[in-house]
Amino acid sequence: MNILFFLEPSIELSNPAFRYATLRNSFIPQVKYLRSNGHNVIVFIGEPVASKCLEENKLDDIGVIAVVDPLEWTNGEGYFSRSMRHQNKEYNVGEIEDISRKIKKAIDNPLFSPDLIISWESPIYYMEKIYPKVKVIYQMPGVFSRPPFANLVSFDTGLLSECSDITDYIPSADELKSFDYLRSVDDEFISSINPTSHMLDKIRKDYSKIILFPLQIDNYFMISSVIGHGVTQFDILADLLRQTPENVAVLVTNYISKDTQSAVLNRKLIDYLRQKYSNFKFFEETDHIPCVSQYMIKDVDGVITISSSLGYQAAFWKKPLLAIGKSHISTFSTAQSYEELIAQIFTNQHFSQDAKLISLIKDKNLPQDCFSNNKYSDWLDNFVAEGKFTQWCNDVGTELLNRRREGVALESLVPYVNKFGVNSDYHCRELVQQIKRYEIISFDIFDTLLFRPFRHPSDLYDLMEKKAREITGISHLKFKEERRKAEKIAFETAIEAGCGETTIYNIYSVLSENVNLSDECRDILMQYEMQTEYELLYPRKTGYRAYLEAKQLGKRIILVSDMYLPAEFLAKVLDKNGYNEYEKLYVSSSIGLKKHSGALFDYVLDDLQVSPNMVLHIGDNVDADVKKAKEKGIKPFHLMKAYEEYISCSDYTIPWSRDEKRHSLDWSMLLTIAGNHLHDNPYLPFRKNTLFGGSPTKLGYYGFGFLLIGYAKWLIENAIKDNIDRLYFLSRDGKIMKHAYDIVARLYDNAPKSHYLLCSRRAVNLAKVKSCDDIIDLVNVDYANNVRLSHLLLSRFGLDINNIHEETLIKYGFNKNSKLTDKDTSLLQDLLIDLKDDVLLVAENERSTYLQYLHQEGMYDDGNVSIVDIGYAGTMQQSLYQLSPNNKKIGGYYLITFRTALKRISENNLNIKGYLADFIDRHDTYHNFCRHVPLYETLFSASDTTFVRMSIDWSNKLTPVFMDNSSIEDKRVKLVEEIQSGAINYIEEVIRILGKRFLSLDIEPNKTLRNLDTYFSKPHPRDAKILAGIVFEDAYGGTQYKTILPELENINVPCVWQQGKAALLSEQKNKSPVEKNRPINVKVSPCHNELHESEIRNNTLNKKLIYFILTKTLSDKKKDKFIKNPWLFFSDSKSKMIKKIGVVYMS
Repeated sequence: MNILFFLEPSIELSNPAFRYATLRNSFIPQVKYLRSNGHNVIVFIGEPVASKCLEENKLDDIGVIAVVDPLEWTNGEGYFSRSMRHQNKEYNVGEIEDISRKIKKAIDNPLFSPDLIISWESPIYYMEKIYPKVKVIYQMPGVFSRPPFANLVSFDTGLLSECSDITDYIPSADELKSFDYLRSVDDEFISSINPTSHMLDKIRKDYSKIILFPLQIDNYFMISSVIGHGVTQFDILADLLRQTPENVAVLVTNYISKDTQSAVLNRKLIDYLRQKYSNFKFFEETDHIPCVSQYMIKDVDGVITISSSLGYQAAFWKKPLLAIGKSHISTFSTAQSYEELIAQIFTNQHFSQDAKLISLIKDKNLPQDCFSNNKYSDWLDNFVAEGKFTQWCNDVGTELLNRRREGVALESLVPYVNKFGVNSDYHCRELVQQIKRYEIISFDIFDTLLFRPFRHPSDLYDLMEKKAREITGISHLKFKEERRKAEKIAFETAIEAGCGETTIYNIYSVLSENVNLSDECRDILMQYEMQTEYELLYPRKTGYRAYLEAKQLGKRIILVSDMYLPAEFLAKVLDKNGYNEYEKLYVSSSIGLKKHSGALFDYVLDDLQVSPNMVLHIGDNVDADVKKAKEKGIKPFHLMKAYEEYISCSDYTIPWSRDEKRHSLDWSMLLTIAGNHLHDNPYLPFRKNTLFGGSPTKLGYYGFGFLLIGYAKWLIENAIKDNIDRLYFLSRDGKIMKHAYDIVARLYDNAPKSHYLLCSRRAVNLAKVKSCDDIIDLVNVDYANNVRLSHLLLSRFGLDINNIHEETLIKYGFNKNSKLTDKDTSLLQDLLIDLKDDVLLVAENERSTYLQYLHQEGMYDDGNVSIVDIGYAGTMQQSLYQLSPNNKKIGGYYLITFRTALKRISENNLNIKGYLADFIDRHDTYHNFCRHVPLYETLFSASDTTFVRMSIDWSNKLTPVFMDNSSIEDKRVKLVEEIQSGAINYIEEVIRILGKRFLSLDIEPNKTLRNLDTYFSKPHPRDAKILAGIVFEDAYGGTQYKTILPELENINVPCVWQQGKAALLSEQKNKSPVEKNRPINVKVSPCHNELHESEIRNNTLNKKLIYFILTKTLSDKKKDKFIKNPWLFFSDSKSKMIKKIGVVYMS
C-alpha cells in the first residue's frame, strides 16, 4: 500500500519548525512500523522540519521524504488565513492545481499514487481532488493524550465540523463497569497529587459554583474556524463574564506547551478583568503546571470549551459542558447556550456519556503504542478497503487502565513541586531514598497504608456496641469486652493447634458460644464489623505517596499484614482506597503465619524465591515490621504510627493530655483524625512546645476547624428541630460559617437552605432610621476616641462632610478636621439633629434599596427564617425584624450571646440561641471566648471589606457598595484565607472519613474552643508570630483599624493581643548571648588586614581550645548536642559561664 504522511509545511505561529514535535512523536513511530511491514511510505514536510530531522539524525527513521519550501508552498500567504479558507473548502482560482504541482514535484516519483494519506491536524480536503481514489485520515490528540491517562490518537475522515458521526453503540454491563472503574482509579490518583486543590478551595470559599474555561492557541484554524472569523477568545471570555451570575466563578487557564502558549491574556487584561469582574479567576502559578486544566476539571461544576480535548474529559467526569461552535466536541455538549449551562450546574446533575465515549474510543482512537503492533497495518488496510473504521478492542476500560502513565505525570510535576512545594508534606524523602535502592518494596497495611479514625483499634468495638446490642437483642452486652476476650481465646486455640494466626470466623465462633448467639445473628454481627471497617478505613497519605513512588520507579510491590480479616476482604478495602496495583498480598489469617514471629517473612521470601537483601519492608510496628524484618535479612523502614507521634508532641500534650482518660469516643475520633493528618509524615520536623508550629494552615485545621465543625453541626440540628426553612448567614463573619455549614449539611436530608446575606451595622442601623429619636440612638452608639468627625459622619450616617456648610459645623464647635472624644457626644447629637433632613433622606433612600435586596433574597417570604452570625446582642436580628414590612419574626443562631440580647428578644418576642453560651456578661470574663473576642473575630473575618449599603446602578440593577480596599489589610486577608482553608480542610476530611456516622457524634461546644483558647492565652512565640502585623477594620466604631499584634520591630504599637505581645517580648528577652552578640558584616579597610588576620588566627585557636575542653568534660548527651548543634547547645545552657564561652566560640 502507498501511504503519504502529510505534515503541514507552512510556517505556523511564527515557528518554522512548529510541526517537528508531531513528526518525531507521532509520525515517525508509524512510519517505521509501516515501512517494516512492506508499505511504500513517503513523508511530506517543510524545509525547516527536514533540517531539524537532519540535525537530530532522524532521516534514516523516516526513509523517503518530500520537501517543500514553506514560503513557496503558500505563495506568500499567511498560514492562518489560508488554513481558515481550506477548512471551509474555499480555494482561489487555480490553487488546487498549484498545490498538486508542488506536491508531485516534491515527491518526484510519477509512479507514486497514494492509497492512503495521513495528516496531522491540517485541512487538506483538496487531496481528494488531487488523488480522487485516495482515502484520507485526519489525526489529532485523542480523547485522552496527556499523563496520567493513556496516550490516544484520534483518527477521523474530517476535522471539526467535518468530522464523522460517532457510531451508535450499546456497551455491555461489563464494559460500563470497567470504564467506571477506570474513572475511579483516575479520580483517586489525581486527587492524591492534585497541585490545584488549594486554588479550587480558595474559590469555593466565596462562590457557589466554578466554571472552567481553558484557553487554547490564538490565531489557529482549529479554534478560529469554530468561533468564527473576527471573533477572539477574549471576546468570548468577556461575554461569558458579562452573563455569569455573581455567585459563579469563571476559572481561566492558559494553554502552554514546550513550543507555544495561548496569548489571550496579558498582565493588563488580567488586572482589568479582576477589577471589573470579581468572579474572574486566574492563578499565575497555573502557568507552571503541565496540563493544568485536567487536574481541575473533575472538581469544577461545569466546563466551556471551543475544540479542546478537555471537552472529552468533561464528558468522562460527567460534567455539564458547553462546546462553543461546531466541532468534534459538539456532540458531547450538554448545553446549547450559556444560560442553559448555568442552569445545569445548579442542578448538581451528572451527565453520563460513557456509551458515546466508549464507542468513539473503540472506533476512532488508537493508543500510540498500537503503532508498532501488527494489528495497526491490518486496521489501516481495512479502512482503505471499506472506508470506515473498525473497533480495535473489546473492553476500553481495561485497555486504558493498562496504559495509564502515573509515573510520567508525577515526573512532570517535579519542577512545579520544587518551586511551589505542593503536597511536599507527604513526600517522605528518607523513605523515597530507600525505595530507590531495592527491587521489591513490601508494605505493611494498617497504620502504614491505611488509617483508622481510632486511637486504639479496639475503639471500633465501642463504636459498634449500640448496634451490637440491637443485633443480638442483649441490652446489657459489653461488646468490647466480649469481642476482645473472644479474639484472645481464638488466637490461643490457633496456637495450640499449630497455626500461627486466627481468623475473624474463628473469633466470632468463640463469641457466639460465649454469649449464646444463633448462627444467623453471629454472621450478621461479623458482617457488620467488616462493613464498618470497610467504610472507615482511609489512606495514609505518606504511605500512599510512597506506594505511588514505588509504582513510578517500576518496583515490585507486595503487601504483608498480620491481620485476622480475610485476604479477599482486605483486597477490596485496598482497592477502594487506591491500592490496586501490587504483585501479591500476604495476610496472616490466610497463611497461618505472622510477621511478629518472623515466620510470615520466611514464607514471603520462599514464595517469591528472592534473596532478603532485595526487599525493603515498610511498616509502623517496631517488633514486627522492624526487628523481625531485620532478623530475616530484610531492610526495614520504620514509618512510625502517626497517632503515636501525635500524642508525644506538644500539640497534643499541652491541651489534651491532662484529661485524656475522660475523652469520649466521639471526641477521641475527632482528635485522631486531626493527629493522623498533622503527623502523617513523622519525618517532618515539629517545633517543640508549639501547637501549630507557626503554620497558619495548621492553626486553621487544628484550632479553628474544631470550632467550626462543632458550630455547624449544632446549627443544623437546632435549625431542623426548630423547623427553620431558611438560614441567612450575615456578612462578613457568616461567609466561613456558611462554607462549613454547607459541607456538613450534605449529610442531613432536611437541612435548611443556606443563604449569604449582605448585612452590616452600618447598612442596617442607618436604613432603620426614621426619626430624630433614631438619630440620637445612633449617635450614642460607642465610637473610638479621637476619631475624625468626617469619618464618623460618612461611615455611620452616610454624610459627606464636604457637603455640609462650614457655618453649620462652626455653630457646634467643629470644623472639617475635628476629632471627637466622648465629651463631644452632646454637641455631635445637636449637629445631627440640625442635619436631620439630610440624615433622614439618606436613610430613606438606603432603606428602600436595602428592602428591595432583602425581598430579592426571600428574607420576608413565607416560612421560618433565622439569621446566623458570630454574636452577640441580637442587634442585627432586631433591626431586620424592625425593617420587615410584615413584622416577620426572625430567629437568630449565634456562636455566643451576651446579656444585652435579653432585652431585645423579650421586647420583640424573637428566638435566639448561642452555641458556646447564652446571655453571659461579656465583661465577666469567666468564659474563655470573652477574653479574646477580637482574636476570634479575626478568624471569622472574610476577605471582603465592610458592606456599606445597596444601590441601584445605571442599568437599574441592585449593586452592593463596600468600603474601599486598603493595602493595610492585605496581610490579614491572605492570612485569614490560609487559616480558613485549613479549617475547611479539617471539616471536609472528617465528613469524608466518617460519613453518616458523623451524625451520631456528640461534640461538646467548649471542647471545640480548647486549642484556640490555649493558643490565645499562652502562645509560644513561634505561634504568636502567625498573627504578627495583623490589623482589622473597625470602621463603624470610628477607629478604622486596630492592631491584633504588631511586628517585633514595632512592638510598642498599641495592640489587642497582650499575651501575644508578651510572648514575643519574652523570646527577645530570653535570646542567648550567642545570638545577641552575633557579628554583623563589616567592611574591613585594607590598612586593617594584618590586624584582622591576627584576630582570626587567635579566634581559631580559642575555638579549638574550647572544643577540646568541652568534648573532654561534658556528659555524652550534652557532648553529642554540642557537636551536632553548638548554637542550640549554648542557647539552651543555664550556665552563665557556658553562655560566655558560647559568645567566643560562635563569634
